[in-house]
Order: sequence, then structure tokens, then C-alpha cells
Amino acid sequence: MKLKEALKIAQEKLKDAREANYLLSAFLRRDFSYLLAHPEEEFEGSPAELLRWIEMRSRGVPLAYLSHLKEFYGRQFYLDQRVLIPRPETEILIEEAISLGRELRGGTHGGEGLTFFDLGTGSGCIAVTLALEFEEAEVLASDISPDALEVARINARIHRVEDRISFFEGDLFSPLRKPVDAILANLPYVPEKWVKGKAELSFEPPSSLIGGESGAETVFRMLEGAPRWLKDPGFLLAEIGEGEEKLLEKAKEAFPDAQVSLIYDLQGLPRVLKIKK
Repeated sequence: MKLKEALKIAQEKLKDAREANYLLSAFLRRDFSYLLAHPEEEFEGSPAELLRWIEMRSRGVPLAYLSHLKEFYGRQFYLDQRVLIPRPETEILIEEAISLGRELRGGTHGGEGLTFFDLGTGSGCIAVTLALEFEEAEVLASDISPDALEVARINARIHRVEDRISFFEGDLFSPLRKPVDAILANLPYVPEKWVKGKAELSFEPPSSLIGGESGAETVFRMLEGAPRWLKDPGFLLAEIGEGEEKLLEKAKEAFPDAQVSLIYDLQGLPRVLKIKK
């Protein structure tokens, strides 16, 4: 079977050329531009496995779970259904963290003397990225899910930073023993009612998505406990969902002497809550 024939099968089965392109590229670990440039090349892979991918994708299984790969901040991360799929919006949080981190303690790019705490690490993409961007910093990462921590450790090993990230199991700040310079939180923030009936979300772990009835409960609890654990100077960045501007008031109550603001995404929606002491 030629590459063009494999692509045709995927397109016919999925009835969506773009989806077929993405799927075959992921299956073969090749850019789509390569597939277009070499249509007569022999298909390298199991046709039966390709058909399995196509069937599962047609049922809504996210491509990231089929390929076990997802790009985040220019790097590839391992994924499976034990963890949430990293969203592009989370790169807003990491970009701001890198910028603010370089301002602390004299602005050293290596992050010497800094301690970052990735709260609710999930796949570990935030913690691993921080460890790679700040080679001299201490990175702590926690999650309430032992399954998620296993995935995070896999990614730490893949990116060769397993000796520079300390992983902890626990709820919110329970693993901490001392204040930190930066808190990064990508906690569940989707309202329970939003998840019901959404096929694209049904394959992801509910505990990583649902933040209670309103969606903001977990982030509210985090803000209540955060003042004790954030150094001055220091910063906290928390990813938030649509319609959660009310968290701004809660943050100002918790940190009355800090600069509190929202960072918006490309659609003009509030995406990251920023607290800078």
C-alpha cells in the first residue's frame, strides 16, 4: 500500500480530509508535508493498526491519546488517558511564568535560588518546561492523582530532568514544607454541567476537568491557602475558565497588597489569573 492509498482510506472512513491528514501524520510520525511530497512511498506500518486508529478516532478518541504525543511549548510530551491533554492556552501561563521568573532574584536566566511549585501537574508539561527553561531552579510538582504523577515522571525522564523535579502526591498545598517563589496552578475549572454531553471531553479524566458545580471551587480553595505559601517577592499564575472573572475579587481579598490582574487569550477571554507580590 502506498502513502496516498493510506491517506485515501483515512479520508473515506473519517469523511474529513483535515482529520485524516492529522491522523496519518501522527500515525507515521511524519509531517503532512512529507506525506504530500512522497505519495508513492510504501506505507510503513500495520494496516490493521491504522484501521484501529481510524475507528477509535471516528468514535471521538482524541488523537493525542492514540499517538500518546502532544506538543507543548515546542516540545513533545507523552500522554495517555490518565491525564488531561495540554491545551494551547496553557502556553500563556508558561510564557508569563518564564518572564516573571527571570525578573526575580536579579533576573538570572538559570533561575538560581528560585523555587517553582507546579500545583496539579497532570502530565508534567509545566514542571518539565520550567526545569528546562530554568536549569538552576528548584522545581516542585504535585498532584492528587498517583496515576497522573506516573505520567509526569515519564515526561521528566524523557526530557532528562527527573533529577531536578521533586514530585509529591497530595491535595493543593499539603505537600509543601516551606514558601516558594512561584506557584503555577492549572487546576480543574470546568463547571460540571459543561462536561455532560460533550463527547470530546468524555475521554479525559473528570477529576482533571471538573472544578465543582460552578467550576471555580478548586481555584477558590487554592486562593484561600496560597498566601501562606508564596514568598514576597513572588508570583502566582492560575489558569481559569470562561466567565470566572469573579476570581479576581477573591484574589484581591487573599492578596490585598499584591498586583492582581487577568491575562487574556487571543479570543479576548480571561485565561490566566496573575498575582504579583
